[in-house]
Amino acid sequence: MREAYSDLPTQREIVIGPESELHPGAHWSLIDEPPPEYRYRPRRAAHVFAFKQPGCSPYRHFHFGEYLDFGDGDEIVHSSRWPVLRRRSWLVDMDDFNYPVLIGKHILDPEFRAQYPYDPRGEMGAVVRLRMVMMLAAYLHSSCKGLLFRSEYALTQAKSVLSRSGLNSELEAISRKAAVLYPAHRPCSVDQFARKWRDRDPLQVVFCGRDFETKNGRLALSVMQRLRQSGAKANFTYIGDIAEDVRTGAPFLLEGIQHYSTLSRHEVLEVLRCAHILFHPSKFEGFGNVLLEAMAAGMAVVCAVSPDIAHLPEFFSDGGASVLDRNVVPPDEEEEVFYGYLFDLAAKPELSRQKAQRNFEATSKGKFSLANRDRTLVRFYEAALRQDSPPLQCTDLPCEAMSFVVFGPAELAREEYESRKLLNVWDGNFLL
Repeated sequence: MREAYSDLPTQREIVIGPESELHPGAHWSLIDEPPPEYRYRPRRAAHVFAFKQPGCSPYRHFHFGEYLDFGDGDEIVHSSRWPVLRRRSWLVDMDDFNYPVLIGKHILDPEFRAQYPYDPRGEMGAVVRLRMVMMLAAYLHSSCKGLLFRSEYALTQAKSVLSRSGLNSELEAISRKAAVLYPAHRPCSVDQFARKWRDRDPLQVVFCGRDFETKNGRLALSVMQRLRQSGAKANFTYIGDIAEDVRTGAPFLLEGIQHYSTLSRHEVLEVLRCAHILFHPSKFEGFGNVLLEAMAAGMAVVCAVSPDIAHLPEFFSDGGASVLDRNVVPPDEEEEVFYGYLFDLAAKPELSRQKAQRNFEATSKGKFSLANRDRTLVRFYEAALRQDSPPLQCTDLPCEAMSFVVFGPAELAREEYESRKLLNVWDGNFLL
């Protein structure tokens, strides 16, 4: 292993994957902007599932574990979500804890979703607890060199799950391996920031969201249209699909608003670099990568916080956003509150610039900076290079007569497609 890296004195190669689960923002910002002396190689992987009996589908039948097999190799693996078999050193980043540890791909099944959340004292609780034990055994194996969470809130929630389950020794072991790794993006230059906010008449307001319902697209259009008709000195851009009933039944909502159904990630970043305010009234965020992209672009933000997105205050502790609290504001009053926030920022461009300045500083030299991200990553990568361990094998898991079934990448994709058709639960983006 040491010899493999001695040939790369200035660039150490990290396998990252599986490709099918790499987040287009969080992971590709890593790939595009790796830590100094490192580089990433995206790879596909076989998925290995633990079933009580063979012949099962990971989408239609409950399974007790999911693991990755990237094949032989000495490189460190940076895994998205899942434990890694047959490698001596790997790290995993966790956008969520419950999905990989408690639920898995069977969350697709409507009957299972109807039973979840489960009663930990009942039959479902016993089944899920066994999965939890199987997955934790993999994360706690010596070949796993770290668990990286995308927010303090996500790490706190993971610890809470373990504590409520009475897994105190596992909680201590996970805590020793865990750290928060905020995704980071290269900020715009100081000159870009100054030029954009000097030439701020009119302000450019952007909405960006792929899923119309989840990201609250109709409300966004309604608020932007009201602000446009108020005579506010602002232009508006909407990036994302718009529901057909709005296109045909309420076309006036789109009048005077620049609309892009879809843009590449780099095109989105270019739009943000030229804009001043991100309007993001989303109902749910697994993380909210677009918020960090907007912060790095030197934008002020208008968004919401709720029990489903309780981590967002971590982003804006310095005051870079106007934040609606759904714990306080009822749904029928949201539009008026969002309108007030945006109207205030449009009427007071210097206030908008001050919020943008705080966000720009947080992403250029604060906790959301590339430098801060790289310090955490390099600390874990260097430890992984120093600490050789036996690879994780299926026999290391508390199997209880499980059948381990391997799905290649193409086979798993076909299984997902067929299962979604059969279960009739996929029509656009699926929200866990």
